[in-house]
Amino acid sequence: MDVPKAGVWGILAGMKKIDKPLLGAVYLIEPHVEWRRQELDLRNMAATGLGVVVLWPPCSRWDAADGVSMAFDSIDRAMELCRELGLRVILELEGQNPAFQFAADSQWTEDMLPQSDRARHWVNYMHPRAAEQIDEYIRAVARHFKGHAALWGYDLFNEVNFHSTDEHTVAAFRRWLAGKYASVRQMNMIWGRFYGDWKDVHPANFGHPYSKWSSLRPLLDWEDFRADTIAGLVSHWGKVVREIDQQAVLIADNSWSMTTFDTTILGNDDWKVAGAAEVFGLSVYPQSWDVRLRDDACAVSQIYRGGVSAGGVSRGRSVMVSELQTHNQTALARGSSVFDEVRLWTWQALAHGVDGLIYWKWNPFTRGFQVSGRGMTDAAGNPNHRASQAAEVARVLAEHGGALGGRRVFDSGVALAYEPTADRFTDLVTPDEKGLYRASLAGWYRYLWQRGVIPTIVRLEDLDGESLEHVRVLIMPGTMMLSSAGAQTIAGFIKRGGSVIADSRFAIVDENGFAYERAPGGLNEAMGYVEVDYLSPYDDKDVAAAERFCVVTPAGGQVIGRSRLGHPAAVVTDRTLYLATPFGLDIAKGAIAGWVEEFLLPRLDRRHEVMGCAPDVDVVISETDKHVLLAATNYARQARSIRARLDGRGGVTNLFPSAEMSSWRQGDATIVESNVPARSIAGVLMRR
Repeated sequence: MDVPKAGVWGILAGMKKIDKPLLGAVYLIEPHVEWRRQELDLRNMAATGLGVVVLWPPCSRWDAADGVSMAFDSIDRAMELCRELGLRVILELEGQNPAFQFAADSQWTEDMLPQSDRARHWVNYMHPRAAEQIDEYIRAVARHFKGHAALWGYDLFNEVNFHSTDEHTVAAFRRWLAGKYASVRQMNMIWGRFYGDWKDVHPANFGHPYSKWSSLRPLLDWEDFRADTIAGLVSHWGKVVREIDQQAVLIADNSWSMTTFDTTILGNDDWKVAGAAEVFGLSVYPQSWDVRLRDDACAVSQIYRGGVSAGGVSRGRSVMVSELQTHNQTALARGSSVFDEVRLWTWQALAHGVDGLIYWKWNPFTRGFQVSGRGMTDAAGNPNHRASQAAEVARVLAEHGGALGGRRVFDSGVALAYEPTADRFTDLVTPDEKGLYRASLAGWYRYLWQRGVIPTIVRLEDLDGESLEHVRVLIMPGTMMLSSAGAQTIAGFIKRGGSVIADSRFAIVDENGFAYERAPGGLNEAMGYVEVDYLSPYDDKDVAAAERFCVVTPAGGQVIGRSRLGHPAAVVTDRTLYLATPFGLDIAKGAIAGWVEEFLLPRLDRRHEVMGCAPDVDVVISETDKHVLLAATNYARQARSIRARLDGRGGVTNLFPSAEMSSWRQGDATIVESNVPARSIAGVLMRR
């Protein structure tokens, strides 16, 4: 497989959509587990109300006469039982130990391994022989299961990732560069280097301190290449399946939302991967790997919203949570246990427009690094209270699933811009504060969320698309790098009547890291100011978030707030608001929050409105042409009340009787109030 040209990853034709929400779990077929136990587990899954099972591995080499060749006996037996039980099956093609998948260990030679300290799998996807083996494995699986009544789809690449600096990958990178730049000379001018030929380029010296003084573009190009490579793998493997099977759904999934995670670890890009598959998935582990979000409704909300924004809103794909944490990370992990959160995380995902959800996993691990970790059963296979929480949501989906599919989350006309290159650039220039850009985005998300607004997270390249034509307000959190094309997109959005909020060192460098002479680059007239200086620390803590402040001079804009030193702290035009400090890093700054509210609130779409909720309750309104759903997830340890106004006067159904609900008509709208029990969920479905 070769890598597509920069930014081009191939989109599959004939997209398949999930028409109503799915709920399922991953189940590992293992050679040491007797069929009696496997049958018990699959029957218990069906009895719990789960309708989907993800099986891994898709072949059972241990069944072969020699114990290593391709065989399917154990998988066939499980597939037949799934057919009998009415369970739809997703076969995971690339997910865990490569020897269980692509080829036996004896077929891998040392030169076929990645050269990297960051590789998740010991397979170099770019090695020609490895690529051939993977393709043949995919064809064998697809031929064997084509047309099986239980088969629903293939997970082409679970938790996408790739990193290697071997000769084959570097050669592919050089070809990628030749596709991006008109010549080596042009690349030299941008990179600040003096290569004579593409073959001279090697990423080994990109990260050296004095290399980075000249340009950060080489490192940014390397990350763009990794993202395109991963999307190219997904696209290619999907086409290999399609050579044989034109019906099975093709899935690929990332870890978390890239808006919350350092993408250079895995090399992933949500938007690119979503564009290369038919269904886009996320792995979500709110209590694992040093992440602790048990009590943070907003942070989990952003993870789901980021994934649905990338896959659903921008790329038009159905979106799944391909792995949701069920319990402990490992046998002795500290702080990773799951108590009542399965119910919360499941309903919250569905509230945010996720079309399907898969638990990782049904039963605890029986060996390996995570032995006894995860699972919704005890070691003997008896379903526990976590399975009961899943069953509670499954019952609602069974009764109302037809009305809950294909919903659009109501975002009040507000979008938060996320630019991956700006994210990576910010990490490179702030090595001691990595994550600053993502923290700024998260702060803005929380500010809006606390006011009942669930923003869509967008890429500027998609802003002119039909799915985003409803956007009224665009917020650019901490965006110091802005391409000339991005500046033109923003200017066009403003001319069409849109409003823009930007903060701090907005648009001070272009896409190649060259400083604009007059920041914000290309937007001085539209934004109404020019940046003059940047100061940190700044001697007015009331208007300086994270000790940072930009000195600006108005250029057609009106100053509506100043610091104690007399510097403009907020500048407005009829369509823009600029804040001289990175507000997302400290949304508790009262004066700044007041300026934002004064500008933002009159511009919101108030067709639906969350009128009252507590700071630990996630309230989401979503809709189809026929129904409106008001969903609440209460993370608090006491009951909380919510209140919302829904556009329409249709009949109202309380999906969870444990949450008391009342409603009444008010003009052409319906007012809904609900008392949500502690650590619980609520849902109200209104017909149009």
